Amino acid sequence: MLGIVGDAMGQVWISTDRGITRRSSDGSTAHTLTRLDGLQGNEFLMRSAFRSRDGTLYFGGNQGFNAIHPKLVIADERAPRVVFTNLLLFNKLVTPTSKHSPLLRAFHETRSLRLSHAQNVVTFEFAALDFSAPEKAQYAYRLVGFDEDWQLVGTQHAASYTNLAPGTYTLEVRAANGDGVWNENATSLALIIEPPLWGTWWARITMVLLGVGGVVRLWRFQQQRRLEIALSRQALHDALTGLANRVLFHDRVVISLQRLTRANRMPSGVGEVIADPKVAVLFLDLDNFKHVNDSLGHHAGDQLLRIVSSRLLNATRGCDTVARLGGDEFAVLLENMRAADDAYVVADRITAALRQPVPVGDEEHPREASVSASIGIAFMNGPLDATDLLRNADAAMYRAKAEGKGRYVVFDPELVAADEERLDLEHGIALARAHDELSLAYQPIIDVATGAVVGAEALMRWMHPTRGAISPARFIPLAEASGVILDIGQWALGTACNAAAQWPRAASGEPLSVSVNVSWRQLMHPHLLAEVQSALDASGLRATQLTLEITESVLMQDTATALRILCSLKALGVRLAVDDFGTGYSSLRYLQQFPIDVLKIDKSFVDHLASRPQDAALARMIIGLGDSLGLAMVAEGVEHEAQRERLLAMGCRFAQGYLFARPLPAAELQALLTSGHTLSAPVHSTTTRTSGNLQAILTS
Repeated sequence: MLGIVGDAMGQVWISTDRGITRRSSDGSTAHTLTRLDGLQGNEFLMRSAFRSRDGTLYFGGNQGFNAIHPKLVIADERAPRVVFTNLLLFNKLVTPTSKHSPLLRAFHETRSLRLSHAQNVVTFEFAALDFSAPEKAQYAYRLVGFDEDWQLVGTQHAASYTNLAPGTYTLEVRAANGDGVWNENATSLALIIEPPLWGTWWARITMVLLGVGGVVRLWRFQQQRRLEIALSRQALHDALTGLANRVLFHDRVVISLQRLTRANRMPSGVGEVIADPKVAVLFLDLDNFKHVNDSLGHHAGDQLLRIVSSRLLNATRGCDTVARLGGDEFAVLLENMRAADDAYVVADRITAALRQPVPVGDEEHPREASVSASIGIAFMNGPLDATDLLRNADAAMYRAKAEGKGRYVVFDPELVAADEERLDLEHGIALARAHDELSLAYQPIIDVATGAVVGAEALMRWMHPTRGAISPARFIPLAEASGVILDIGQWALGTACNAAAQWPRAASGEPLSVSVNVSWRQLMHPHLLAEVQSALDASGLRATQLTLEITESVLMQDTATALRILCSLKALGVRLAVDDFGTGYSSLRYLQQFPIDVLKIDKSFVDHLASRPQDAALARMIIGLGDSLGLAMVAEGVEHEAQRERLLAMGCRFAQGYLFARPLPAAELQALLTSGHTLSAPVHSTTTRTSGNLQAILTS
């Protein structure tokens, strides 16, 4: 509840994250207004509701004020009539062959439908003739003879039954309009399930005459049919969550697209439905789900998937199809929408539902996991088939991940090219090492006061055979997601150690160090310690000369596990650095716990060091924090002399950046170090590289 205000008639109006709810003065009735009723949005500000002198109610939100005149919001007392629209057998739509087909006559004339016992997976679809707001209609149904209680199903306009026993039933359906006024006269349809041949009275007499052997054979046949039915359900539903699986979801999409190809009107005498209805597919991928599996175990991951499935069902409309496609991928089929905004409303609800922490674990060891979802939305436009629609939604989902996760993106045709490029890069990076397309460049780390080189950071470079130089910002996330980072990361570690073992000592007589980046997947890999030790042993590099860099955000993903692994690495003798410090959410307590040796100040704090007092103050605070903890400080991305001077004045001893040297090939760095050159002025490379790598010319 975000805001609450009363009107002159004694009614209470409440703004929530689902809309604005009006409660009657006696509290007996409630009605919720949403974007479908004309609200600008469902995102309201806290305590922003008030009533003006003329009685108008105002509710403040992210899109502005929503003004409501209570006297003009009149409840609709007309209860909608219900009609049957479609029949599905085994999730396949039964299409009438003509206006006089038995199915249409059963729906609209005789009100009686006869089915064989073998047609034991049956779904009835129905609709309320509420032309003011059909998408807000609520439904209830019961099958007299099977269940006597009414099933309240919200906006879901379908009733499904399986394995009904032979006999006569009556399906009754009622509907309520958006103001909660129910139709007291239910629409009914007699359903006759014919018995199998062996279920008739004369067949039973025959079976008695045939003896026990015939009964046994019949029993076996019935058992086989039950098994077939169970296997059929398993084939169409996800075993873990109970949601539709990929096969059933694809089938539902096909049926939905077939409906769009038909006329936008119901059969004669039934009435109009939504003109030009919209169909959309939402493709969801859970963000950081692998982290939950890796850190809390697969049991917790399964718990999370089940809870996410339940939240998806609650966040969507009752008539929507929700499916788990596999792993942490889900999909939602939205049908019969008036406008594209309806899909955005559902996507917003899903995003909000998944934003809440998910309880996992057991009573003795309760835990909470946090996930979000990247959502791609694709609408049915033009001559698309089900595969095209799913592929488009998938492409939009990847764009949502690339833009920061936890959001939705609508498909644009340009995404197809981007998706194809991403797939090409994913395939290429998997083969890059085998094809000798990877290399390391080394950016010197210098003493700010003297310009002396004290070490270098190893940076991975990829020269694609057709696309040229690929930025690490593009291929490293792909390698991380696919797991290739484990292979190329091990290669980079070994290569960097071999190179550093050949470097001469610094002018001070101290050995030079090499810094190698370690990703989250590498950090969590059980063989990391062995790989580090192997690289040191094979190269002869002393452990104290190797610095492993881990970004601040990686350390915060699972602090307990990270602390254990870092302590094990520290026991090997290597140095540990926190990269991009200041961009994450680490606290002083964590910095005190982690066995860290170096803090690297992120480039974003250095860029405006000389021009923005706020950035200078933050950098000074970080340097002071590092000094108080006894940590070495390295400033990244130093490009101007004024930045170097400010860092020197603040007490930052080490830095790296284009002011001193761009990343250099191994041979050129070796020549620079051998010459004993100091980097008080920029160093460039003599090598002109058509690859597009950073270029420079060495000066002595």
